[in-house]
Amino acid sequence: MRYFSISSVVLATSALLSACSAPQEVEKDYMLACQYETRAKGTYQRMADQIGANGLAKIVPGQGGDVRGALFMNACVERRHIRAGTLPGKPEYYDRNGG
Repeated sequence: MRYFSISSVVLATSALLSACSAPQEVEKDYMLACQYETRAKGTYQRMADQIGANGLAKIVPGQGGDVRGALFMNACVERRHIRAGTLPGKPEYYDRNGG
């Protein structure tokens, strides 16, 4: 009976500690998922020195990639950030549509 009491206390304490600890924020990298979703062929690169109006680094075509694929991937990444509420800046089209 004593064993049951001690293990119950340990279990309750560990559950309390895990519930109180702050969750780790993981930065989402949607580039690979969007390449799969858009079926963009070839390779693509995120250009850290080219930031779009939405605050995201622009994706440009690499070897075997094309501009069309890069456009679709940029739109996909932006859409996923909007849904997740993690978009760094306000999208350009919000200003044009009065949003």
